[in-house]
Amino acid sequence: WPVIAAGNNSHLLDLQFVPSQAKLELGELVQTSGHGGVLPAGLPVGHVVQITENYIRVVPVVDIQRLRFVTVLVWPEENDMPSDNLFEQSYSPLPDEENEFSLEGINAFGQRTGEAAEGDQ
Repeated sequence: WPVIAAGNNSHLLDLQFVPSQAKLELGELVQTSGHGGVLPAGLPVGHVVQITENYIRVVPVVDIQRLRFVTVLVWPEENDMPSDNLFEQSYSPLPDEENEFSLEGINAFGQRTGEAAEGDQ
């Protein structure tokens, strides 16, 4: 399931916008989805270490203190958005292909995941 991993001023990341249907497990690997075309699918992000009613926390696979180069994505406040949607100008959506769903991806083993994979069987 596509979610957002966000910093929380600690050594862990919080997963945001996790659908209620997603059933994560402790130790599960979190990877980039590739949705939006910003990052390729399948890059390891971290492992799930805490699951509560209010949040899911992930320990990154990298030592954040040793990073030399990063990209920070900042989402503007809703009232700060220009009238011509900046997000649509900055990123191109993934192309739609026949019989494909938007909630699919490829896992670390190169296997298709998501709704399209289940429907193809």
